[in-house]
Amino acid sequence: MIINDYIGLLELSEAAEKSGKSLSDDKVKLLWELYQKNIDDYRAVLKTPEGRRVLWRLIRRARFYSHGFIGNSEAFYREGLQYIGGAVHNDATTAGGGHAILDVMQQEEEELFKNELEKLTNKQKGDD
Repeated sequence: MIINDYIGLLELSEAAEKSGKSLSDDKVKLLWELYQKNIDDYRAVLKTPEGRRVLWRLIRRARFYSHGFIGNSEAFYREGLQYIGGAVHNDATTAGGGHAILDVMQQEEEELFKNELEKLTNKQKGDD
């Protein structure tokens, strides 16, 4: 079995634990190294306003902050979206030093939207 990311290794670790086995020290070390690389990648993305806005949009589009259960088969789809949104949310807050980064991400997205709306409004006024 080839494990190509830390999530796969984490799943393998959980499966081994459930069966009463454990992973070797090398695999645990690899898991930690891959986890650290993932956090470093998020830190690089979070250094730029563009990167923070993209992550904020992913979290919003995944409806992370909304209730997913609606009583039909679409609930499974929404739960899947929220799972991905939660993963992005958790990695971003870990890499960004806490939940304050989410406020920055939201403010930057709102500011961009406000500026673009203002440009559109001014353009329409100029076309009249």
